[in-house]
Amino acid sequence: MIHTRRSILAVFSVVLVLALAAAAAFLIRGRPAGGDARAQMLSAPIPPDAQAAMQGVSTFYTIDYHETAGEWADRLCKVLDSEADCQVSKSYLAPGVYSTAQKYSIETTCSVLPVRLVSDKVQNGREYRVWEMQATLSKVWPGMPSPATIYAEVVLDPASQKWAMTHVLLNDEVQTLQTAAP
Repeated sequence: MIHTRRSILAVFSVVLVLALAAAAAFLIRGRPAGGDARAQMLSAPIPPDAQAAMQGVSTFYTIDYHETAGEWADRLCKVLDSEADCQVSKSYLAPGVYSTAQKYSIETTCSVLPVRLVSDKVQNGREYRVWEMQATLSKVWPGMPSPATIYAEVVLDPASQKWAMTHVLLNDEVQTLQTAAP
């Protein structure tokens, strides 16, 4: 019995010392010991390409079942790169989003944090980047986790030097991207 109490006391003492050390490190450095990557990302300025991806993903996943498919697509088109991207959203994505929104009475907003830059390439003289994002929904629906890992492609407009989202990557695009990664 004495041995068990000593063991419990020893474990408690070690845990207490570690907790105090972590608290001291937090107070001294302003972040958890070991350098929490998310805390570092939040304290660093967010690059313009990540901001464009954040805005696009937030707009994409902000859904209100009271809206028509066209209203959702019009909001999304305001943050997309081109009229072609907008037409794809209106023709192919909006009907599915609308159907899901109606089926589950979805009324949600979305907050987004950048996780990491996944891909950076130049194609046809334009710079494209893919960002991994963490999207958190205010209200979830069946089949949609929150937070969710979302990948968004952005492109730099050479004339305006501004980034805009082209699209949220589909599952097969994400798998191709992950397979190609070293």
